[in-house]
Order: sequence, then structure tokens, then C-alpha cells
Amino acid sequence: MGRAYDAKHGHLSRRTARIDKVFCLSWFALVLVHSESRLRVALTELYKSGLPAIGPDLISGLQLASIIATSAVTGAWILHIIDSNDTDRPQSGTKVALFLGSIAFWWYAHVPVANVILGVVIFEILHDIHYLGFVWTFKHSDLRRTELPSRASRAFFASRPASVLLFALVAVAYGVAFRGAEFAFSGTPLRVVSVLILVSTLVHFYTDSFIWNLRDAPVRRVLGVEQSEET
Repeated sequence: MGRAYDAKHGHLSRRTARIDKVFCLSWFALVLVHSESRLRVALTELYKSGLPAIGPDLISGLQLASIIATSAVTGAWILHIIDSNDTDRPQSGTKVALFLGSIAFWWYAHVPVANVILGVVIFEILHDIHYLGFVWTFKHSDLRRTELPSRASRAFFASRPASVLLFALVAVAYGVAFRGAEFAFSGTPLRVVSVLILVSTLVHFYTDSFIWNLRDAPVRRVLGVEQSEET
């Protein structure tokens, strides 16, 4: 998403993309190792898988290392933003706000909030609202540029409140159908549902790895990105 916002702002840089990626990964890891609840769950599952017991000194060392590494990466990220703003193609302010807001909320959801499930829920709500909004906007732009859009595209992505509501209802129904099945089934049917949930999740992550690829001309066309040259 950050790369798409930068591209629409006229900033296409592989160096920026790499720094942004390391910046996000470092903060993601830092929060996880400083969240007592998430760390407890992770270690419990790892111990079940045969991981030897980890002493508190090692955990403290990992936490300190994450602070040092993330501080260095954050410093480099800030300096790169400043350097970009001195050129004729500064980075997107929307992207910067997205990163800072998401990281701050990620921290809040997993460090102050002690309940793991509650923390995951409140962060996923924020993530899903933003992600689904991004998807709807993207497909809406694609619909306007398509000469003969399909009936389904017109139903979900037209410029009317009913289309937005239908899109949101289908997204909610998807989650309700899967989670409701966990309460309705047991034994083999429940295992089948669990596998379907896992497969659909993996498909989502897999498709996300390339459907927003800015090297793809149709993606650039929909985003309105004319400049394809990257530095």
C-alpha cells in the first residue's frame, strides 16, 4: 500500500521500497518481542514443537537487540525521507502517515493491551477497514477505465452507496460463514473447514504478493501512474 501511495505521488524508487520494507519488518518484530502476551503465546507454541527452554537473559538480549536495530533502521528511514523531500519527487505524506499510524496502533494493540485475542481483533479491524477500502477504490478506478465491465464489477464497485454496502456485506459474510462453521461442525467436517480457512488465508497472502505489483502495466494504469522508470 505504501508503494502504491508513493507511486501515485510520483515517487518510484526501489531504494525507498527496500527501506520501507525493512522499517515495517523491524517495528513488527520489535512489538512482538516486547509484548508479554504475544511472546508468551509464541514461546508456548514453540516449546510444544520441541524448542529448548529459553532463559530470561536471552529474551532480554533479544529485546535490547530489537530496540537497537529498530532505532538504526528508523533513523535511516527518517533521513531517507528528508533526503527525498530535497528532490523533485518527495515521498507520499499519506504513506508516511499510514506507516506511523499503523505502527503506533500495532504497538497499542499488543503492548498495553494484555489480552492477545482482543489485541489481534482491534488491530485486524483497523487493517481490514483500510485494506478493503484500498481494494474498493482500486477496483472502482479499474471499473471507470474498463469499456465493458462485468455485471459483478458494476454491482460491487459502481459509484453508489449500495455497491459499497454490498461489498462490505460480502466481506463480513465471508468471515461469519467460516467462523460460524467452527461452532456448527465437529470432527471431520470441522477439520475440513479449518483447512479451507488456512487455504483461503494462504491464497490471500500469495495473491497479495503480486496483484499490487507496480511493474505490471495494468496496475499502473488503474493507479494512474504514468512514470514507470524507477531509481
